[in-house]
Amino acid sequence: MEENICSNLSICIDNIVYSEYVIEWLRYLLNADSKKLKNFLLGLSDSVENSLLSKIDATFSNKVRYIAKSNTTYQRSVLDFLDEALSEQHIFGIVQSPLQETVLAVKDLFAVIDENYDLNNENEANINKISLSFRRWIDGEKIDIKTVLEAVLKDMQINTENWPLNVQIKLGILWKQVNINI
Repeated sequence: MEENICSNLSICIDNIVYSEYVIEWLRYLLNADSKKLKNFLLGLSDSVENSLLSKIDATFSNKVRYIAKSNTTYQRSVLDFLDEALSEQHIFGIVQSPLQETVLAVKDLFAVIDENYDLNNENEANINKISLSFRRWIDGEKIDIKTVLEAVLKDMQINTENWPLNVQIKLGILWKQVNINI
């Protein structure tokens, strides 16, 4: 809802790190109807299966597909959990002990991404174009969500290829920790 208000009133502030874009997308999804949410999750699963990410960790696509086939309440709970893990500063006071390890893994993963993702003019223009497409899809325009998701994955792949090898390795380790705990 806050994303719609900010856009409609033209009072949005620029995102300064990659995770802020992810939070924006999660909030768009939390406002989506059940059909769009399911289409998004199935599209994400398919996009991951067809990307380099599937070669790194094939179980992620299966987990997303499981979430897509679950009821809407569970789907929204997962997205809300990710949103809170990324945006809430005092999350450990809110989340029960068994989930704290997952929260820490998500926060660590996005700390590495935020530290290394270069939000230069070209990347920022690209990611803003993706965000606009995402919002337009949520608002009901005829946009293929899989194309948007593939653009997100391609953008991340291009960026991570330029990161130092030790950062790429750390990212892979953190990704597996998140994936194990979700």
